[in-house]
Amino acid sequence: MKKLLCLSIILTMLLTFAACGSKSSSSSSASSDAEPKATQAQTEKPTAAATEDSAKEEVTLIPGTVYFLNVEENEEPVVKGLALDGNRIGTSVTTTEDDGINGMPISDESIRFVFALNEWIGVRLETTQPEDLSMYIIKRGEKPNVYTAPFEPDAFECFAQANLQAPEDPTQEGTNWGEAYVNPDDSGPGYYDLVITSGKKPVAQVVIKLYNEADLEGKTDAELKKLMEGEVTAAKAKQAGVNQ
Repeated sequence: MKKLLCLSIILTMLLTFAACGSKSSSSSSASSDAEPKATQAQTEKPTAAATEDSAKEEVTLIPGTVYFLNVEENEEPVVKGLALDGNRIGTSVTTTEDDGINGMPISDESIRFVFALNEWIGVRLETTQPEDLSMYIIKRGEKPNVYTAPFEPDAFECFAQANLQAPEDPTQEGTNWGEAYVNPDDSGPGYYDLVITSGKKPVAQVVIKLYNEADLEGKTDAELKKLMEGEVTAAKAKQAGVNQ
């Protein structure tokens, strides 16, 4: 009888230990599954919506490229291309054996965009609407400016303005539609938007960079072009990083 009682006690104890061991293994398994899930959630990439919002907040434009503004569907841009010339830095393509940075062909990309602060910037245009055009030079801030109609220059840091008029002989060397400059007493070096408007409607935008004259003085056309190439390369790299 005593032997039966001892066997019963031993059997009960074995069953109890077996049950505890099974519970401990289940808890350990649950804990192991939870940790990778938490790690996975922390390393997930941003959603598409978040990435698009970030790109909208930091829009990188390529200097020297024409961006067409407020173009309706099935509508041709008012400005198809332009060229920018200066009167202090660089030489003309017609006065040097090597290509200068003034007098370059009208285009929608690879436009001269490096100027001195006190340098007159002349504009030549290819446009479908030669009347009622103006240009504005506007300081760029930390966030990109958005140009919509009706355009109000007082809403931006606008440092220069000129009315544009088609020349009688657009083929004549040095003939511009209009010109303007930023006074170094009013503003400093940095990036600016050159905006073309048709009436109250912004129709084209080009990012330019203005320097103190001493920083550009004495540079050859080749050196100025290299400077511009570096700026374009940096902007494209930044643009690619934003779009990834």
